[in-house]
Amino acid sequence: MKLSINTWMYCSFPGWLPLRSLDDVIDIVAELGFDGIEVGAAAPHAFPDYLDAARRTALREQAAERGLEFSAMCPTLGGGPGYNPVSRDEAERRATHEMMGKTLQLAADLGCPKVIVLGGVRALGQPYAEAWSYSVAYLEAMSKVASDLGIQLLVEPTAADSNLIEHAGDALRLLDDAGVGPETGATMLDTFHIYHRHDEVRESFALAGDRLGYVHLADLDRDPPGTHHDFTDVIGALRDVGYDGWVSLEIGFNRRESQPDSLARAGHDHLRPLLDARA
Repeated sequence: MKLSINTWMYCSFPGWLPLRSLDDVIDIVAELGFDGIEVGAAAPHAFPDYLDAARRTALREQAAERGLEFSAMCPTLGGGPGYNPVSRDEAERRATHEMMGKTLQLAADLGCPKVIVLGGVRALGQPYAEAWSYSVAYLEAMSKVASDLGIQLLVEPTAADSNLIEHAGDALRLLDDAGVGPETGATMLDTFHIYHRHDEVRESFALAGDRLGYVHLADLDRDPPGTHHDFTDVIGALRDVGYDGWVSLEIGFNRRESQPDSLARAGHDHLRPLLDARA
């Protein structure tokens, strides 16, 4: 398994501080010893509309020079534009499709092979079946774009902050309903959301099985792994299902954090020996 870290902690979701450019974060992540970087598809890091061809090439070259791979791209919902694929507002759904298409192209330009997909958020009173049908249509449309670009979509259950895709079973059903095969679509799981539901980590990974395409690691309250739980069993559970892909820290972004490097280093130092033990 290879170790990556999400850039949200260094600005843009949901807090604004600390405000660090993607150039700075690439250098920081490399110096901390990570294998890859998972880029938040939002300003100031990688909002597609703000990055021209020259800027995309420069970022790709900088990462390569620092020995980093782009492990995944992580769009998010909410904020000013909305971008909710199951919105009852057709204009918002259409804008979400357009922005996700741009994000997939950006990922391809950066040499990033995976893009995370969030199923959407049901409005108060919206029937579950209606929201589900919109989410299926969204994944169907995006899978066609992703397939053409050679990108794998990662459907993430986000139980702590949404109400449609709750667990691995939901993600797998969405992939099946949208007719997305394993080359173009997989599920990803985040230990933070698993802990939120009080689910058993080992069972969650086993349910995803060979459709597990990516993993977020975070302890309670988005603290670094090792803060509240020893992640030895988590890594062991991944090995038990034959997982050998990216594990990515998604930590610290739920509050203003004046020392994000310390959190990144703590997560890295807890996980690296576990990953290297049977490398």
